[in-house]
Amino acid sequence: MTNESSDYKNINDGTIFGIGNPLLDIIAEVPISFLETYNLKANDAILATDAHRELNESVLHDYPNHRFVAGGATQNSMRAATWLLQQPNICVYMGCVGEDKYHPLLHDAAAKSGLLLSYQVYANPKEQIQTGTCAVLITGNNRVFFYTVCPSAVMRICDHADKHDKIFCTNLSAPFICEFFGDKLMLAMPYVDYLFGNETEATSFAKFQLQLDTKDMKVIAKAISELPKKNSQRKRVVIVTQGSESTLLAVAGEDIKEFPVKKPLEIVDTNGAGDSFVGGFLAYLSLGKTHEEAIQAGAYCAFECIQQSGCTFPDKPSFDPTTFLSKQKIASN
Repeated sequence: MTNESSDYKNINDGTIFGIGNPLLDIIAEVPISFLETYNLKANDAILATDAHRELNESVLHDYPNHRFVAGGATQNSMRAATWLLQQPNICVYMGCVGEDKYHPLLHDAAAKSGLLLSYQVYANPKEQIQTGTCAVLITGNNRVFFYTVCPSAVMRICDHADKHDKIFCTNLSAPFICEFFGDKLMLAMPYVDYLFGNETEATSFAKFQLQLDTKDMKVIAKAISELPKKNSQRKRVVIVTQGSESTLLAVAGEDIKEFPVKKPLEIVDTNGAGDSFVGGFLAYLSLGKTHEEAIQAGAYCAFECIQQSGCTFPDKPSFDPTTFLSKQKIASN
């Protein structure tokens, strides 16, 4: 295991800082009839409405084999980085939770994964703000979940990163974020050093924010990498994952690089694969590794994640960057 090296022992606590919308994933296997009760479709992702108000309680009461996992895109990435490095407290995570029964459940699940937590607890009995939850309803190999994203404080963090010369990374998050909250992304974009997204998110961003009439991922990744950037001392790096297809690496002013994706013999659950990739990438970035090595680390975390139920991992990593993936291809555009 490469994480026996001295590199892993020289990283300070709190090296990687993440802030995002924390969610408590409530995972349960349910029958199709349960989905029909709430007018849900398999393999769908929607925001909860008033029609789903009682759904969580129904899962907790009627399906005793449910389990809790600390979720939300950023928190997933922080957990993945911590797992790969096998060093607790290297990742600090912040997010807002409610003063309710879900908060301690989420805190316990996240703390067990080795995160250094600093949740803001919003206590206001009149508003009854609740901790974000994500009901993951599994029917066979399909799933449904609910989530939302909070972009608050992004610009303050951008400004802090710029003033103190810290690397700022962000994720496109979801196609509907690129469409309906794209103005927030565009405000932050000049500060972004590393941008992550999958092919559907990148396509949505290109269509609604860049007005590009193309689905060519290489063209889109290159266009995003070359958007105006405030700190010209660091080139913007864009990483686009494409499921089982090649991962793209676009560095402003350079040729696109493609990396093959290693496929496991059996895929259990793809939820959290993208978040895991980001976590693995950030872990190796914190070690001062190359972009190529960081992409392999990210791919490894995603590879292990999709062989588990939920965004979880084996007890220990067994990553060897010299053998995990073959060499990348370089595509000129």
